[in-house]
Amino acid sequence: MIAEKMDYELMQETYVEKKEKLVHKKTAINKTSYILISICFLISSVFLLQRYSDIQMMRLEINQLQKQKQELNRQRDDLSAKLEGLKNNQEIEREAEDILGMSYPQKDQIVYIAVDETNDAVQYSLIDKIKSVLSFFSSLY
Repeated sequence: MIAEKMDYELMQETYVEKKEKLVHKKTAINKTSYILISICFLISSVFLLQRYSDIQMMRLEINQLQKQKQELNRQRDDLSAKLEGLKNNQEIEREAEDILGMSYPQKDQIVYIAVDETNDAVQYSLIDKIKSVLSFFSSLY
C-alpha cells in the first residue's frame, strides 16, 4: 500500500508538473498572439494614416487647381469683354475721330477715277524687266 501511495504521489507530482508546463505554454502562446495582434494593428494603423495623408494632399491639390481654374475663367471673361469692346465699330470710329482726328470725306473731297476695262495685258519681255530693275538701282546712286 505504501508503494501504491508513493506511486500515486509521484504520478500526482508529474501530473502537476505537466499541468504547469501546459499552463506556461498557454501563457506563452497568449503573449505571442497578443504581441502579433498588436503588431498587426500597429502596421494597419500606420498604413491607414499614410493613406489618409495621401487623400488630404490630393484634396489640397484639387482645391488649388479649382482656385486656379476660377482665376483663369475670370481672366478669360475679362479678355472676352475687352475683345468685344475692341470689335465694336462705334468704339473704333469714336477713337479714330477723337485720338487720330480722322473724319469721313466731304462730297467735294471724293474723286472718281474711270477705269478702262479692256484686257490688253502689257507683256514685258525678260530683257525689259531686267532693264527696268537695273534702271531702278542706278537711279538710287
